[in-house]
Amino acid sequence: PYIGVSIEQNSMAAYLQVETDVEDNYQVDIQELFEMALERLQEKGIKYGIDEASVRDAVSVRRGEKVLVAVGKPVEEGKDAIITYHYLSDKEKAGRPQEREDGTVDFWDLNLINNVRAGDILATKTPSVSGSPGITVTGQIIKPKPVKNPSLRRGKNTSLENNGLKLVATRDGHVVTTADGVISVLPVLTVNGNVDVATGNISFIGDIVIQGSVKPGFAVRAEKNIEVLGNVEGGSLLAGGSITVRGGNIGQGKHRVVAGGNLSARFIENGMVQAKGDILINDAILNSIVIAGGRI
Repeated sequence: PYIGVSIEQNSMAAYLQVETDVEDNYQVDIQELFEMALERLQEKGIKYGIDEASVRDAVSVRRGEKVLVAVGKPVEEGKDAIITYHYLSDKEKAGRPQEREDGTVDFWDLNLINNVRAGDILATKTPSVSGSPGITVTGQIIKPKPVKNPSLRRGKNTSLENNGLKLVATRDGHVVTTADGVISVLPVLTVNGNVDVATGNISFIGDIVIQGSVKPGFAVRAEKNIEVLGNVEGGSLLAGGSITVRGGNIGQGKHRVVAGGNLSARFIENGMVQAKGDILINDAILNSIVIAGGRI
């Protein structure tokens, strides 16, 4: 008899085709043909996934047809670890104007600051899952691809919990992430320039230090202290603590500066300034409304 074996599908399948050419008065021994077929499979190197029922089918009922008689085990790829950053709900919209409830857009709020409280979950990790190797019909092992298993990397004012699967803030502040994935919470927000169209309005739960000026129409809010190294040029400041302006408050008739503690500046011009504590002005107060709970 003709017993043909073909290996296909990247060695993940083997087919058997049996053909006999005998006279009508010759009875083929099915068992003998079955054993011959098994030997031929062995000769061709078929070692894994042989279905003997399919082999019998190929030598008897489906003689002459190409029959699938062996199937390999597919490789099961693993799953990479996944790190979910829970403070990114706003960061994903960073630089985009804030949409109001009525559908209009506030072009002054750009969602650039990630405020968090102590105890807030910053990031969680879903562990990686190792893959399972596959086996070809010839018995060759197919290794799964290596899985990636990054770790949560804690920085300042953070704590790892749940065996390294959860990163939590240990104090109030804003979240910063370095290029290599270290997550920190900083209690002081430093703006390395002006508060303008590049930053939008700023609202922070700690201290704010602005190394430039606050431009017209923009607002800065802090639960604690605000320090401006430049001027307040028609912008607004609202602080739960003290406000220090190294330059002056140039109100342009629009700005408002309110401090929950003391307020100090070089001068005030065309402004409205209010403090629960003392107001200390180095040079002059011009055309302004100034209200203090303490001394002026």
